[in-house]
Amino acid sequence: MVAPGVGSLYVLDASALEGGLWQPNDPRSVCPVLMHLVDGHWLVRNLGSESDPTG
Repeated sequence: MVAPGVGSLYVLDASALEGGLWQPNDPRSVCPVLMHLVDGHWLVRNLGSESDPTG
């Protein structure tokens, strides 16, 4: 939990991992997802994107 009602989740494609498990210090990229609790349900917060949606 990051703050009350806010949590983080890290997403990684585990299909390419040996044994399907991530190991500490593995250099592969992970995608952090920030979530917030609304009416008892976890929802993904929109953090934006590094790519220009108009371009």
